Amino acid sequence: MQDYKKMDKYCQSNLYNHVPNRPRLLRFSSLFVIASGLLLAIILMAIMNSNNETMVQSTTENVGLSVSATQNNSSIDPIPNQAQTIHQPVAPQWQNIPIAEGDTLISLLSDLNVNSQDTFDLLNIPEVKKTLAHLSVGQNLQVKINDDNHLTALRYPVSDSTILTVSNENNNYVAKLDHLKTNVKDVYTSATINNSLYTAASQAGLSTKTTMQLINIFSSKVNFSKDIHQGDSFQLIYQDKYNKKQDLGPGDILAARLYVGDKAYTAIAYQDKNGETNYYTPTGGSLKSGFLRKPVHYTRVSSPFNMHRFHPILHIRRPHEGVDLASPRGTPVKAAANGKIVFMGKDGGYGNLIKIDHGHYVATRYAHLSRFAKGLHVGSYVHEGQRIAYVGSTGLATGPHLHFEVRIHNIPKNPFTVALPNFGKPLPTKDKTNFLAQADKLMVELNQKQPTTMLANNITTSPSSSNNDSQA
Repeated sequence: MQDYKKMDKYCQSNLYNHVPNRPRLLRFSSLFVIASGLLLAIILMAIMNSNNETMVQSTTENVGLSVSATQNNSSIDPIPNQAQTIHQPVAPQWQNIPIAEGDTLISLLSDLNVNSQDTFDLLNIPEVKKTLAHLSVGQNLQVKINDDNHLTALRYPVSDSTILTVSNENNNYVAKLDHLKTNVKDVYTSATINNSLYTAASQAGLSTKTTMQLINIFSSKVNFSKDIHQGDSFQLIYQDKYNKKQDLGPGDILAARLYVGDKAYTAIAYQDKNGETNYYTPTGGSLKSGFLRKPVHYTRVSSPFNMHRFHPILHIRRPHEGVDLASPRGTPVKAAANGKIVFMGKDGGYGNLIKIDHGHYVATRYAHLSRFAKGLHVGSYVHEGQRIAYVGSTGLATGPHLHFEVRIHNIPKNPFTVALPNFGKPLPTKDKTNFLAQADKLMVELNQKQPTTMLANNITTSPSSSNNDSQA
């Protein structure tokens, strides 16, 4: 029992005397840790400040050395600071702006973000307003625009020899028309036809315009869809126009010779006092008969002239009073000769039809047309070879073709064989002397440069005579 009381007294003595002292020890420990951390931080900050002072001093010394070196060596240029480089404005360059359908000067400048006040000032210039009211599709408008979207210059080709130039002088636009002198030179070329006339002409450097002119010159003599074969050839002397700035392209053909099989057809150009150019044989005769028996480029005769033909649609026998020339839809149809349109419209089985009165009691009809050429009407006068309509299949037609009729005294005749008056006009007698002088010079050049294919076929010509040239 006494042992128990001693133990109890011991426990109570430890409980009340030792436990209350633990928090005080902990408080002293925490303060020690905090003080140590503060001291360590102070020491680290002192070290860092010392390092920074050392770096600043080192940098200052290096800069001083660099400045000193620069001052002592003036031949070494300092490296410029890109941030301080002054931007130099770039001079505006010419821009070519292609003109498309529906483009106007306002729309083109608007697309280029040109200052609207500049556009307004430009259109207030009479020369600009008149010249650029209608822009030609395919031409190029040239402009210069600076970095501030201000128009500084403009150029536009009004014609082959005239250019409109607009410049900015003292913040005002000044317009002027520059007239360029047009020079002309004669160009000779020849080619042998291996695949097609168009391919041979292209390889000889001829433009599409010159090729089509060659075809039109001999269209009353040669069917270019049927008569041209491999080994045929041609010679040409044509004009080339140019000025000091550019080549203006080909002018008219001065002389042409076409070799088809064993025949040679020669044409010489002559310009009358009215400025109209026509083509004649070397002796001044009419090159054209003045009547096209086949007024369309066709692939085949789908139905000949036949007064007892069985109609493919009506399934009855009825006269076919013309010839059907099969051709793709839209192929141009030409007037067979000079004349006056007396009917133009729809007419039953003919579909779209044109009737032309050529005088001399001769008339022609063109049927199954898809549409008529613009600008024509009843009463219009047309000339030989003029486009009047396009191939179609209107009316009673099984496919696209031209139904072509020739009537004399209103009686249908076979267009391929009927005898016709000569509609071609020979050279006026008063012009013959001048014409022959020009023709002799051109014939000498053609004869001196005859293609080998012609020599192989023993086709010969002389500069003063056209007896060996096929005549109208």
